[in-house]
Amino acid sequence: MSKKFNKIYNQLVKDEDDFIGMVAYAIYKKCKVEYIEKFEEEKGRTPTDEELISFHSSSCLATVVSGYEKQAIDLIRRFSDNLLANEVEEVENEYDGILFEVTQEHEAELEKREAEFAKKILELKGPTPVKQFWSGVFQSIVAAFLIFLVSIIIIVVSWGEKQGGVTGALRNMVEQISEPTAPPPQAKR
Repeated sequence: MSKKFNKIYNQLVKDEDDFIGMVAYAIYKKCKVEYIEKFEEEKGRTPTDEELISFHSSSCLATVVSGYEKQAIDLIRRFSDNLLANEVEEVENEYDGILFEVTQEHEAELEKREAEFAKKILELKGPTPVKQFWSGVFQSIVAAFLIFLVSIIIIVVSWGEKQGGVTGALRNMVEQISEPTAPPPQAKR
């Protein structure tokens, strides 16, 4: 007597690239193992091939096959969501690190310039109207510089959104800034 094979694999897996079908088949196998374990618990023995026929018959019903496929899609979706969440977290951490480095570089430069400007302010201060005039000019320059710096940051952020994200834009900007430039040509005498 020849053994009758269950055709559930062919119902679930349409071709060799059918990943959802393969996951659905794994879910079917899990259900079969659970059925056998419950049978053994209740009867104290392994089911015979004839006793497995009812499980095979019910598992081949269109609604059950559809249920395996829906479970597979849900499982793959949850896996993809978790994977994507991890990738997003890694990109955010990388972006935060780059942003911190760039900010630190600019803050150090700003502190240096502020110290230079403060020194110049002290030199320009005095009772004469000329020194007061230059003090006002200096304050205007500092304000203009800060506005310029804020404008540059806003432009970089908005430009970055167009360039595949702020991380990509900052990376491109840092690469462009760090590239050596050629010295200007010497005038002939």
